Amino acid sequence: MAERALRDRGGEPAAATAAPPAAGPLRVTMRLLRPHRLGLALAVLLGLLGSAAALVQPIVIGQLVGQLTAQRFAVGTLLVLITLFVTEATLAGLQSYIIGRTGTHVVLTVRRTIVTRLVRATLPAHWLHRRGDLFTRLVADTSLLRTALTQSMAVLFLTGITVAATVVLMAVIDPVLSLTALVCVLVAASGSVALARRIRIATEDTQSRVGELGSDLQRALAAVTTIKLSRAEQREADRVNERAAAAHHAGMRTVRLNALLAPTADAGVQGSFAVVFAVGAVRMGSGALTIGEFATFLLYLFYLIAPLVSFFAAMGQLQQGLASVSRIDLLLRFPQEDDATVPVAPVSPAPAPPATPAPPTTPHAPLLRVRDLHFGYLPDRPVLRGVSLDVPRQGLVAIVGPSGSGKSTLFGLLTRLWEPPPGSVLLDGTDVREIPLDTLRSRIGFVEQESRVMDGTIEENIRYAEPDAPADRVAEAVAQASLRDWVDALPDGLGTAVGEEGRTLSGGQRQRIAIARMLVPDPDVLLLDEVTSQLDAEAEFALRSAVAEIAERRAVVAVAHRLSTVVQADHIVVLEKGVVRAQGTHAHLLATDALYERLVRTQFTAVPALSAPTAS
Repeated sequence: MAERALRDRGGEPAAATAAPPAAGPLRVTMRLLRPHRLGLALAVLLGLLGSAAALVQPIVIGQLVGQLTAQRFAVGTLLVLITLFVTEATLAGLQSYIIGRTGTHVVLTVRRTIVTRLVRATLPAHWLHRRGDLFTRLVADTSLLRTALTQSMAVLFLTGITVAATVVLMAVIDPVLSLTALVCVLVAASGSVALARRIRIATEDTQSRVGELGSDLQRALAAVTTIKLSRAEQREADRVNERAAAAHHAGMRTVRLNALLAPTADAGVQGSFAVVFAVGAVRMGSGALTIGEFATFLLYLFYLIAPLVSFFAAMGQLQQGLASVSRIDLLLRFPQEDDATVPVAPVSPAPAPPATPAPPTTPHAPLLRVRDLHFGYLPDRPVLRGVSLDVPRQGLVAIVGPSGSGKSTLFGLLTRLWEPPPGSVLLDGTDVREIPLDTLRSRIGFVEQESRVMDGTIEENIRYAEPDAPADRVAEAVAQASLRDWVDALPDGLGTAVGEEGRTLSGGQRQRIAIARMLVPDPDVLLLDEVTSQLDAEAEFALRSAVAEIAERRAVVAVAHRLSTVVQADHIVVLEKGVVRAQGTHAHLLATDALYERLVRTQFTAVPALSAPTAS
């Protein structure tokens, strides 16, 4: 409901979901490359040395031609020229390797950073973006960084310096002719720059379409059973194929623009050559330029071809990379749980009372205390309105109420999946906002209504919340979750693979594994959100007995839709429209509260008593 509510408002996050302001793509690019500046600097240095070796070659060639023309011995000059050729090739190879290596490290660093931020991001941040698009940004967009940023920026820098140095040397030979060549190059560059900007826009659109394709494909694969049972295979295939076609058309636009970039640059360069040849011929005819000088000038002009073409191609690559950087920057700015300091959309009808020091705790003081808790996912849609309740250190507290009354929201606030207002939730007298998240979630275990089981073994899933837990604690958790008989009957026991998302398990088995997972850290409070909803009568009886045993040693708070769970509770809280309507025992509420009596008659499902628990 919360996810839907946020998206219904146009995907605009409230205070705790808002990412920091976006920086420009060039600034973000420089920030991403900063940790790798030494590698890039070395590559640039090698490139400069290689360019210097190349720039000297026309001079040496001119000397060699002059010596041969004069029929003089030219072995030394020839060896120098060969050395320059070999040096340039060696430096170019080293530079290419270092650029490739640095680019690969950039991608790895960015992906590690993004993964860390994604798993630590707030729930609203995840709910406001489709998972398929996030996946595409992480995988596809980061893949463009290696060639589109590290390589293109180095090429732009090196070729820019090479072109500038070449133009200077040409100006020394003949300023008029070099000015003519420079004007022609600038005219040619203007068209390429315009195309490069269009390539960036087209690339952003292409990557966005690919993200939509990934989201729809993930949606279909996650619901493949539902699709088959609904006979919707062709409809889903058509839907995903439409996204694929849209991505194809956007990609083709980028391809067309890229295809125009090289011919535009080539045409500009060839046109420049034609003009320079014409002007040079005129100047030779007038005696302002000798044949030797014109030959050297032409060598430099020919030498400009490769750098200029590389420069324009790198410009297109850079624009593609900047488009990906803009999309990656969103992930790098994902708001983090540790950064959240305010509720998503606090709903407080009256000013909060001044903060007071937490009272000292006593053995009989409530372990968990909720005081006047107001909360809403959106400012104008309150979910909880002044909820107050106490949870003792041992025993079972049941939370009941109609659908949408705020039961699951309350659990999310207790574990800070959503940030509660200051002072509204206290654990052992301490505001939960002041407790580090890792500590808080080891002390408050939360078993969701649809808990995930990860691909791996049963034991890996049970140890997931505390991988280094001792074997005896794992065994105790298995027993408390009524898994022992079932696990012992499996050929591989705890080493049995559960399949992707636990597909080889029944719903009840997945739920009991999730309960065992939360018991391994030995929490002070165990929150159970309708955990018996997927269990049959025998498994529910076994789990109910386990919950009763667990409640003898720690606090258990359960959202319950089964009468058997509610009846055995030590204390029952009735929620209605985000307000605590009534509290008490089953007998007391049945006699005094009309809503609770109606829930007992119409909503709760009674489970017949069994003589003994039987694992399933």
